[in-house]
Amino acid sequence: MARLLTYFAAREKDSSRRSDIEAGMAKLLAARVRGVLTSRRN
Repeated sequence: MARLLTYFAAREKDSSRRSDIEAGMAKLLAARVRGVLTSRRN
């Protein structure tokens, strides 16, 4: 899901549209998923 948000933000940026919200959402989602996955290991 984070990858799809990243691709969408990149397409928006390529189209000269603002993509800061989408890029931020992708970054936040990726960080949260990473946090959940790494906490499961311990």
